[in-house]
Amino acid sequence: MTFSHFARRTTTIGLATMLAGALVACDKPAGPSASTAAAPAAPAAADKSIPTFVFGLANEPRTLDPAYVYDGDTLRILDQIYETLVQLKPGTAEVVPGLASAHTVSEDGKTYRFTLRDGVTFHDGTPFNAAAVCFNFDRLYNFKNVQQTLSLSTFWQNVFGGFATQDLPSSPKSSLYASCEAPDEKTAVVHLTKPSSALIPALASRYFGIVSPAAIKQYGDSVEISGASFSFPGKFGTEHPTGTGPFKFDKWQRGDKLVLARNDAYWGNKASIQSLIFKAIPDGPARRQALESGEIDGYDAAAPQDVEALRGEGYLVVERPGYNVGYLGFQNKTPPLDNLKVRQALSHAVNREALVRSQYPAGAKLATQFLTSDVPGFNPDLKSYSYDPELARKMLAEAGHPNPTIEFWYPTGVSRAYMPDPKAIMEAYKADLEKVGVNVVVKAVPWTPEYVAGSQGKAPIYIVGRLGTYADASDFLDSLFINGRMATSPEIIAGLAAARTEVNLEKRAEQYRKINAEIMELAPGVPFVSAPTHLVFKAGTKGFVASPIAQESMASVHH
Repeated sequence: MTFSHFARRTTTIGLATMLAGALVACDKPAGPSASTAAAPAAPAAADKSIPTFVFGLANEPRTLDPAYVYDGDTLRILDQIYETLVQLKPGTAEVVPGLASAHTVSEDGKTYRFTLRDGVTFHDGTPFNAAAVCFNFDRLYNFKNVQQTLSLSTFWQNVFGGFATQDLPSSPKSSLYASCEAPDEKTAVVHLTKPSSALIPALASRYFGIVSPAAIKQYGDSVEISGASFSFPGKFGTEHPTGTGPFKFDKWQRGDKLVLARNDAYWGNKASIQSLIFKAIPDGPARRQALESGEIDGYDAAAPQDVEALRGEGYLVVERPGYNVGYLGFQNKTPPLDNLKVRQALSHAVNREALVRSQYPAGAKLATQFLTSDVPGFNPDLKSYSYDPELARKMLAEAGHPNPTIEFWYPTGVSRAYMPDPKAIMEAYKADLEKVGVNVVVKAVPWTPEYVAGSQGKAPIYIVGRLGTYADASDFLDSLFINGRMATSPEIIAGLAAARTEVNLEKRAEQYRKINAEIMELAPGVPFVSAPTHLVFKAGTKGFVASPIAQESMASVHH
């Protein structure tokens, strides 16, 4: 079904797609080597099992509590441990049944009744039931103090808004979430304060992975902040992460490896891999060498220049569509970037086309707005800022800042689809800015949640991006603009809030098209790329299904 389900009294997700933004291209193989992984594998026979499979990560996790996770490497691990009420059909952005076999929606769009699966237990042996579902919603809703920090609970705030209490000045004042009740063990009823056309797609995100209430209560989920850094004295996310998924936590040797074991009590098809190991190798070339030496069996985000060579060497290369937007952000609170004409001038100063050609693989698209072209609400008529150094110089002079000195942040210790080499991107844009008279002061900052939060509050110019987490315009635009993290306006914030509750598909898409135009006129930054990523596996690997949102299970991988 589509977002028009609010006009119906009841609906079940097993009958049709659940979202307006399903990515049409995702049903097709991504490329020659991806065809091997284009469809889910049949249940693995005994001779297809894999005793050990090692996957290389760019970064080691900090916690495995889904409520506090922000980075793609950790999300990959969460996809193996936790499950959600609804989930994505493998290889697509279509929402299908998950831990809930079906659900209905009230006519006013404010009450969701989930029918839960039978025979599901958490890894600690406790039952998955309606009380556990309500515990999970209430847990997030009742976050207090530092737990309400935007860089920790971003996803809850993007989807549901506020908390039961407003403990921080930055905490939203109201919440979409009202309550949850469990009339019986297999029925969970979620009540909202108003309709939300984005709720069901959002609930498919691993940020809403269902955790064991018993494990949370026994081991704790506390978090502390010191300066700009977070620590997790609660042991749930670091020593006892407990979900219902096909793999369960085994051990974590910090600085070496994190090991998951097959969940032999899993309610669905058992995983082929018996021991799934994640090993952090921050350096990209080192990850390739580790694959070639046999130290690891696969890794994500292969360097664009390595893809064809690895394919030629016989490795399985799987392309994931580019459901992301990389952008150059501008902080608009201090001079000279508080001047609209300066921001617009800088938007004309950077040669986005040349950067995409030189730094990204075939298949990368030039971004024109803070939304991918696959999602309803993308504005195809929106004209992006052209590369025009002469106009940029003229506008800077007219703004009274012909030779401004501006600090430029870029992250270190990270590689993302939208920024495979942050330093190279910075250097290209630095050269462009210097050509129009800008004195650029470079600042390298380690990639952490604090970089993301700081870049959108302290850094005058910065490189970052947005990886889509569910297939809806609100996922991109609300996260960037409704919380005031980027240059915005009361009109834009009000427009985003209205679009979230609009249940008519075409009206909603038109609202987002208008909002996209308003955002780009405000020049909060320069979107420049939506880039595919490539995963590489050793020869003979089968059954991996790439997701457009990088929400991928390793349970189907076999030999």
